[in-house]
Amino acid sequence: MLASSKKVSQIPLSPKLKLLYKDIKLVYQAEYYHIYEAIAQNTQEVCSIRILDLESEFYKHNPSLASTLFIQELLRICIKYPDSVLPEHFEINNHVFSFITKKCCPLAEKNDDKAIDIEKMIRRICSDMNFLIYQMKLADAISIDLENLYLIDKQGYLLSDWSRFLTKKSKGIKSNDALRIQPGSSEIDEVYLLGMRALQLNGISIDNLEPLASIKIPKMHNAAIDSVMEGLNQPEHVKKILRKMLDKDPRTRLRLYRYDEEIRELKMVSKSSSKDSDSSNELKHSETIQLRSTTIRTLNQVMGSNTKSTSSETFSHVRPAKKEMYGINRFTKQMGGWACYGKPDAITFKCSKDIQLLGVGLFIPKSSASLSGTLQIFQGESIKQEPLVTKEVSMTEDMSDAEDRIHKVMFARGIAVKEGELMTVVCQLGKGPSFNGVSGMETVICDESNVMFTFIKNPASTNGTDVSNGQIPELYYRF
Repeated sequence: MLASSKKVSQIPLSPKLKLLYKDIKLVYQAEYYHIYEAIAQNTQEVCSIRILDLESEFYKHNPSLASTLFIQELLRICIKYPDSVLPEHFEINNHVFSFITKKCCPLAEKNDDKAIDIEKMIRRICSDMNFLIYQMKLADAISIDLENLYLIDKQGYLLSDWSRFLTKKSKGIKSNDALRIQPGSSEIDEVYLLGMRALQLNGISIDNLEPLASIKIPKMHNAAIDSVMEGLNQPEHVKKILRKMLDKDPRTRLRLYRYDEEIRELKMVSKSSSKDSDSSNELKHSETIQLRSTTIRTLNQVMGSNTKSTSSETFSHVRPAKKEMYGINRFTKQMGGWACYGKPDAITFKCSKDIQLLGVGLFIPKSSASLSGTLQIFQGESIKQEPLVTKEVSMTEDMSDAEDRIHKVMFARGIAVKEGELMTVVCQLGKGPSFNGVSGMETVICDESNVMFTFIKNPASTNGTDVSNGQIPELYYRF
């Protein structure tokens, strides 16, 4: 929030720093530190001074944690933007930590006309969210607003004021209710919120975004997003990225733990589409008709047609090939903090159509560990019976066939699962850490096969896996 004025004599800086900087003024007050703007005496460059606030409620409640986060934020900035930090001016003065950077302020307080590089901002903030959620494990979820998105040195972006995230999912965005992470819901997550903040930075008011975020039906919501994108002054590949981030369906939304790969893929597709569009515009109308006629003749020859037919009749013979295997993932996010102790991780499911269960996906080990054990399938909820199948499992973190940290365990033959029939998947892995899923969904619908899976907590899952988090992320099937 914008801070009030404060006399230089009241600023807890050493006499040395007060001599090195002039025109010092308080410009922003975060939850546990203050940001001052100042001019360096030797270079006349505008700088930012960040000072730990010993009078803040957060510091008074837990001074050790506040001091730790303050230093961790400084180290993160040093790693990301080493040229933006002045380490020679870091100091501790009467228990007050302070450091100086090139100009750094929240995007909420940005008052110049320099355009925001939306793609760079998305990449940098996704990197910070990955770090805070998966590496530091600071929180299960992060609610983002323009007050904790910072611009540093006119071209760098970072997620700051980390104490805001410690309350996890119970704390949403203060200024509104529609754009917040709801406890136990995957409808709005960090990626979605960041996409909304990007729209705000493009001049779309929060009053217009709140009703959009409240649309529950995915197709209606995504159609509204498409309409917004049409009027957005951004490159086409950036619009594709934003569409992916703002997909109402969490299953097809851009995934935080794979943000870099997915953004690269979207850019490649965008470039490819642009080239194809340019090439197609060069075809004359007669060439297009000739190409279509040749295609129809070729299709007739391939299908062995002996009769003359119109183009509509010819294409009516073409049917989409039936896929050999479909797959669903019941989680919307990944973490890396699951511990296996040789106890069962289990989940029960049922589906809306008869299927053949072909295999199960398991999260691979973490931190260079290896995990081995068994995977079993039981009919019904009880695991005190003979399993339908038992597979020995051995996994390592660097196994080549793992995709998105998931190893496919495939069966020798499919297991028949009737519509509405309860089936239980149990994996029992030896001692060691593994990745795990969070923000699990009770129901998952595969759009390609139109099969709905419903997941149910199993009491035999003594290692902790349930509907919302744990192991056993994927099922593979045909029907």
